[in-house]
Amino acid sequence: MHNLKIKASQVSNLTDARYFAALGVDYLGFKLDLSHDERLSAPLFYAIKEWVEGPKIVAEIGKTPIELIYDVFNEDDFDLIQSELTEISSSQLTSVKLQTLSDINAYKPSEIYLLNLEEIDEESLYHNKEELIALCNRMQLIFPAPSQKENILSLIQEIKPYGIEVKGSAEEKVGFKSYDDLDEFFDILHA
Repeated sequence: MHNLKIKASQVSNLTDARYFAALGVDYLGFKLDLSHDERLSAPLFYAIKEWVEGPKIVAEIGKTPIELIYDVFNEDDFDLIQSELTEISSSQLTSVKLQTLSDINAYKPSEIYLLNLEEIDEESLYHNKEELIALCNRMQLIFPAPSQKENILSLIQEIKPYGIEVKGSAEEKVGFKSYDDLDEFFDILHA
C-alpha cells in the first residue's frame, strides 16, 4: 500500500482523540470554526490535545478568518489549518465542496484538498475510477471514507488518493462510545 494518510475530522471529545491516535491516524482535526455552535472551546481543545501524542493537529476553521482564530489560540498549537478560504498563507488543507468531480480542476495541484463529496452519489463516483486515478496522480486529495466495503478497497488499492477522512462524533455518554463502523473501516485498511 502507498503512503496513505488518514485524517480524523470533527474530533470533539477525548474518547475519539485517543481512539484515533491509537490507530495511528496522521491528522487529528478539531472543529474550531467560530461560526458553528458545535465548535470546540479553547479549554476543551487544550485538555484533549494534552492527552494525545502522534497525529498532526489540524484546526478546522471553515470560513473563519485566521486572525480571529489566533485571537483565541496560539499559532503553534496547530500543524495545519483546514479552511474553506484559499488565501491563508500558512500550511493548510483546503476544504472544497464539489458539485461534480471535474470541479476540482479549478484548483492548484500544489495544495492538499479535503473533498466534500456530499453532492455526488457514491456509486457514480466510484464508477469513474480512471478519472479518479488521474486526479490522484496529479493532486493531493483527501477523500471522505466510503460507506461500502468495495468502494473502500477500490479507493485504497486502485485510486490511491493522498488520504482518506474519517469523522468523530458525539459520545453516547462521557467516555463511552461504539466504534463498530470505524473499526470495520480500519480493519479493511490494515488488512
